[in-house]
Amino acid sequence: MKDVALWLPQAAAVELRALRIDAGAEVASRVRTGRRWVHYGSSISHCMEAATPLGIWPAVAARRAGVELLSLGFAGQCHLDGFVARTIRELDADCISAKVGINIVNADSMKERCFVPALHAFLDTIRERKPVTPILLVSPILCPIAEDHVGPTVRAGDHEVVLDGPPNCARVASRCGGSAKSSRTSSRSVARWRREPVPSRRSCALRRGRRR
Repeated sequence: MKDVALWLPQAAAVELRALRIDAGAEVASRVRTGRRWVHYGSSISHCMEAATPLGIWPAVAARRAGVELLSLGFAGQCHLDGFVARTIRELDADCISAKVGINIVNADSMKERCFVPALHAFLDTIRERKPVTPILLVSPILCPIAEDHVGPTVRAGDHEVVLDGPPNCARVASRCGGSAKSSRTSSRSVARWRREPVPSRRSCALRRGRRR
């Protein structure tokens, strides 16, 4: 009898078509004896740049803590979706954590008015079946280009650009974790990269006005 854990690559889509064992061998689900940690997050938790799926920080933390991990790290897609909350609600979990915020800022998917009740609703859904399970809520790590701008953040060649402000005032950083810098990149150029209409000065001003 041996325990086998299959870790699928975190940086690729995988379709499992078959799982075979030697003739005469038997396979059975492992009976969980330890604690299970369920974690929800963005690309910060997805860790696509890690060399192996065992190298993502949630897996490293789980091994050090001696707990079983179920990671729901969705690169670019951590937007407090209701189906994720319902999934976590139904899972067997001894502790739950959620690292949220960065995708919502970068996609400009919610304003402050919607974010607060959406987050409360997400947690309330989990609490329907997990009234006493510890839940840790974590804010994202520093992202200089998005710290004082509404967004959205878009990919423009090798840069990430915050599409905010009038033309000729776009902000550019080489990566989300890098330092923001002034640039002559115009909103017109950014819009061309995005293949979308160029925002007017008025629409940019309105975008900033909806921040609070």
